[in-house]
Amino acid sequence: MTDVAGGFTLGLAYLLLAICLVETLARRRAAASPQGSEAQVHLADDEGRGADVDSVVVAV
Repeated sequence: MTDVAGGFTLGLAYLLLAICLVETLARRRAAASPQGSEAQVHLADDEGRGADVDSVVVAV
């Protein structure tokens, strides 16, 4: 029983560490990019006119 609890605790600690690492790297990458963490995406139809929808903001 203690082996299972220890494995579960170790796995949870590893998961939390990985999540913190990924979030930290994502924040650093977003701060280093000139546009921040959002990019404007403009849609256009085949004739070069703007599409019938507004600009879409995509979180990167």
